[in-house]
Amino acid sequence: MDSTRYNGIIENISIDPGKIRKININTVSIKEFTKHPYIEFYVAKSILNYRNEIGTFTDVNQIRDAKLIYNELFIKLEPYMTVK
Repeated sequence: MDSTRYNGIIENISIDPGKIRKININTVSIKEFTKHPYIEFYVAKSILNYRNEIGTFTDVNQIRDAKLIYNELFIKLEPYMTVK
């Protein structure tokens, strides 16, 4: 969406952060992971493979070390992830 279109509808948009359904990266399956619009199959597989290597994640920031996770993608994903 370009900025012109966004600026035309911004007054009609409201965001409730409390309604964001977070993904538990310690229990999520690959099928559930790929339902998220930012996570394609190979990204999900990379995160789950890394989880298998290190065990339970203790912090969401640990997914940064998974292959295929680059900084811009992590920034988009982080608000939707949890370890609880």
